[in-house]
Amino acid sequence: MDCTKKETEEFLKAYEPLITKLSYLYYGTSESDSLELEDFKQEARIGMINAIASFDESKGTAFSSYIENGMRIALRKLLSESSRLIRFPKHRIEQLKVLEKAEEKVDSDDYESLAEVSGLSQKKIRFLRSLRSMSHSLSLDEETDETSYLDFIGSEDFSPKVLDDIMLEKIQKGMDSLPRNERYILNSFFGSFGEKRKSRSALSEELNMSYASIRRSYERAITTLRKAL
Repeated sequence: MDCTKKETEEFLKAYEPLITKLSYLYYGTSESDSLELEDFKQEARIGMINAIASFDESKGTAFSSYIENGMRIALRKLLSESSRLIRFPKHRIEQLKVLEKAEEKVDSDDYESLAEVSGLSQKKIRFLRSLRSMSHSLSLDEETDETSYLDFIGSEDFSPKVLDDIMLEKIQKGMDSLPRNERYILNSFFGSFGEKRKSRSALSEELNMSYASIRRSYERAITTLRKAL
């Protein structure tokens, strides 16, 4: 269905109550601290615009039903992205558990004390924290099937030290290959490598970029990083 910019804006205005209703509904089921209500509203609007563009009246589907379904698909995708889990090999899970216990006992910013209490090197602590912070949510269940771009399936063939070196090198290489803006957006969204965690909406306002541009930059960065890993 072809629409002018003005017609699209009119549709968005007319469906704003439904956009808000669905956004609140899906926002209420999110456990991610990197998503705000505005992120859901923006994704619903994008889903609606895509649905308008692909709507075919000849197929007999009601326009309003088709539009709502497009919004729901976009919102479910956002929830899926924010709840991906990472599967680690058993030795990595144990190291993370050891690190978490050490962080409960001493100042988490004191790497020397953390290393002494945990028995892990400071380098390994930084490595584990980078992996943990870059995940949307971290599962300590080695049986989970859900994975994301830092999946370690098949890594049991490597020794822990070799795995650390390989993964650190790949992560650093992948991050270094990203344009500065995409690297900042990715690190800010995940709260990794020293950046404070921020939502896409917050990044949009900070960088004076549209939400859609932030979203595209994020997706490009994820794709590049996946290829590097």
